[in-house]
Amino acid sequence: MPKVRANGVELFFEERGDASAPAVLLIMGLGTQMIAWPEPFVQGLADAGFRVIR
Repeated sequence: MPKVRANGVELFFEERGDASAPAVLLIMGLGTQMIAWPEPFVQGLADAGFRVIR
């Protein structure tokens, strides 16, 4: 799983959909993992033509 480091914090992320498509960034609240986004919702956005980053 890809990750970035910012201000001493490691952030893991996932991308889905066409990399050249308009991006939708899904951010969960503090202390909640990205997997809390319902899979059908995430896949639905990707199927609608968006690049989904969560």
